[in-house]
Amino acid sequence: MPTIPGSITPISDTIRSDDGEPRSYRVDRIQGASVTGQSFAPRYLVELTPEGPLPVGQSAPRPPTAGRALRNAGTAPKRRRAAAVWGNGPTYVFRCTVCGKTFQRKSMDGSLNPHKQPGGYPCPGRVGTYVRTKY
Repeated sequence: MPTIPGSITPISDTIRSDDGEPRSYRVDRIQGASVTGQSFAPRYLVELTPEGPLPVGQSAPRPPTAGRALRNAGTAPKRRRAAAVWGNGPTYVFRCTVCGKTFQRKSMDGSLNPHKQPGGYPCPGRVGTYVRTKY
């Protein structure tokens, strides 16, 4: 598939099975694919078509706004909620098993919410390992 100057090149974003690192591949440079005996659990919906990449329409440009006053015109100012009081007691520190980012929890539960890796990409990790307790 030749690349047309100024056009968008289709990219396949994937996760490596051996180390969980994100990878991107240009679709026009993939030379082939083959079936292997390695099993996997898909993380994202992928559609491969014999016709090749499907065209994606361009989005319409957003009209410029005159700042925050225009967006909030006619609405009452919102009150900020008071910050949660953590109170006394231990704080448990967990580290994501994929990206290594640390999280503090008030309960001894290593479940992690969706988060981003230090590079800014979404992290597939949802389980943290216990690191330490802070008092």
